[in-house]
Amino acid sequence: MHSGYFIQSGINGKNINEIKIFLEKVRPSSIILDRDNFDNLSELKNIVHDIKKFYKIDLGIDFPYFAMDQEGGNVIRIRDINYIPSNYALGKINNANLTYYAGLITGYELNNCGINWNLAPDLDILKNSSNKVILERSFSDNILKVACHGIKYIKGLNKYGVAATAKHFPGHGYVESDSHERLPVDNRLDAEIINDIYPFSMAIKNNVNSIMMSHVLFPEIDNYPASLSYKFYSMLRNELNFRGLIITDSMNMKAISDNYDIKEIVKNSINNGADVIESADPDMAMEILHSLNSMEIKHSEIKIEHIKGIAIRGHLTYKPPEKLMEIISYLSVEWKRIKILDPENELILVFIPYSLTRVNSDINNNIKLLRELKKHGLKYNVINFESFKNFEDKNRQIIFIGRNENFHENYKIINKKSIDNYCVYISTSVGMDIGLFNDNIGYISTYSTKTESIIYAIYKILGFS
Repeated sequence: MHSGYFIQSGINGKNINEIKIFLEKVRPSSIILDRDNFDNLSELKNIVHDIKKFYKIDLGIDFPYFAMDQEGGNVIRIRDINYIPSNYALGKINNANLTYYAGLITGYELNNCGINWNLAPDLDILKNSSNKVILERSFSDNILKVACHGIKYIKGLNKYGVAATAKHFPGHGYVESDSHERLPVDNRLDAEIINDIYPFSMAIKNNVNSIMMSHVLFPEIDNYPASLSYKFYSMLRNELNFRGLIITDSMNMKAISDNYDIKEIVKNSINNGADVIESADPDMAMEILHSLNSMEIKHSEIKIEHIKGIAIRGHLTYKPPEKLMEIISYLSVEWKRIKILDPENELILVFIPYSLTRVNSDINNNIKLLRELKKHGLKYNVINFESFKNFEDKNRQIIFIGRNENFHENYKIINKKSIDNYCVYISTSVGMDIGLFNDNIGYISTYSTKTESIIYAIYKILGFS
């Protein structure tokens, strides 16, 4: 078996000829697609079709699996399909049937695009309000709620032949650091860590297809982060009796790439228990391939069977009703401090920049949002935050739209401007930062950057039912 079979790789851009040259060398068993690989649904379907054809005709091997991070909310790769506001929104609504539906609609939409492996759901328990990488990706800070909704989502996803991935084992919800940027360290006692793997344990009992390892270091258990730790792989296989596929989080993330060399990364993941090493970065995938070629891969036959097991058969073909997702988007909006503005007067919309710049740019360029406001005859003006810093008007109606402000100092400017204006803050995340804002500032959470949720929030701010 070609060593690339144990790799999940990203691909660069949209040029199919360049992509083919790369794939012929690496031959990954799965390909993780990102927004850089397509501009619309038609392009996505074309690239999936072209790669499948290339694998079968030119390489003479089975089709690769096509994977994607389509969690919902702020972590989505396809914006042109129906998607959920966020896991946290589902947890707040707390209706298991709606979460099952969320899995169904996601499975239907991905299957229709040729994607058969979703790197979701997130089963982390949100316990740290400064954890900027998880937040609304988690169903809740309640362990039982996370387990319940995670299982329902997985079952819905599977109904359309899309494999699910429980992540990030054994948990990423307690740390503050973002593993994309640095190595997070969770210093809790081993009993606390083991207690919080309950959602993963329940997902295993309900036949989850794959589990993704986190890049979090747990010093009480091992000197390596979970994705490189024999102890955590052993916990999954021997204590939780997981017989599905184990995949690492992407190895190009700085938690790993800044702290370990490529040989150590490959050896301590693949031979400690990983079936597939993920690298969203194609260049690093090539390095991983070279390292795999220079070593003996332990239990390769078992790993191959685990990888083949990702191909599942769906039982449903009908399209789930789209209207339900609109209802979920509406129900996700929650007042935390009510302040009603006058729809007859002009609104000033200020989009607050934050670390997820791609999501932020999606909001800033969201013509759909502005068109909807215009359709109802609402008067508005959009000001970017840099320009707003010099805003000197008084008695104006200002709506701020942004993620948690506990990562930044923008709240100081917002508080200052609120003294002479009527202000409401729309939090697109979990809203744990309300204490930063003056009491005269209204506060409403959408738990999502989804256009529909933001529109409903604005309607509520204007007193519309």
